[in-house]
Amino acid sequence: MMVMLTVKQQHLEKDGRPFFYLADTAWSALTNAELSDWEYYLTKRESQGFNVIQINLLRQWDASPVAAKREPFAVTYTEQGYVYDYQQLNEDYFARAEKMIQMVVDYGMVPALVLLWANYVPGTWMKELIHNNPMPFDQLHPYVEAVTRRFQKYHPLYLVSGDVNFPDDDPKTLGEITRYTPRSYGFYARPIPRLSLPSTSTAKAPTYRRAC
Repeated sequence: MMVMLTVKQQHLEKDGRPFFYLADTAWSALTNAELSDWEYYLTKRESQGFNVIQINLLRQWDASPVAAKREPFAVTYTEQGYVYDYQQLNEDYFARAEKMIQMVVDYGMVPALVLLWANYVPGTWMKELIHNNPMPFDQLHPYVEAVTRRFQKYHPLYLVSGDVNFPDDDPKTLGEITRYTPRSYGFYARPIPRLSLPSTSTAKAPTYRRAC
């Protein structure tokens, strides 16, 4: 059974012991990886000592194109890119995503799931680059609630976003995004704090297992 990570002061714990967060990123696994490749990848990362795999739940804006078009929502393709209907989650996509997340857990690693990469967040620097429509604020709640309830059995960590430069003159953007995080639904007592690093003048250099 997968054990949930817990927060203890300024660090994570698992089974009552400090948890060293050693992650690899597979941002576009859910859209790009075939299941046989995913199995190989997880076997390799587990053998290298990784204990967390970071994954985008949704399609990343700059992911490599693949023949299999896996879209998380109902989509309309245009000459400029693609437009999602955020009210219609693609059940086939999320069922396959769940299978892949289960595989992460089966290999003894923790899934760290990114809810909204920058191309889904309204009002960021990426608006001039992306090819999809950002997620409206009124769709954040149903989306986050749906994925949180679906994946809660795997005890994932959640990363709210990535590659985001929230505009200083638009506090609503950051406020709305962080408002609908999984802990809003009672699954977590409190957020993971910013982790403090010891002073370099007094800290003893740790020994890391080689991961390549």
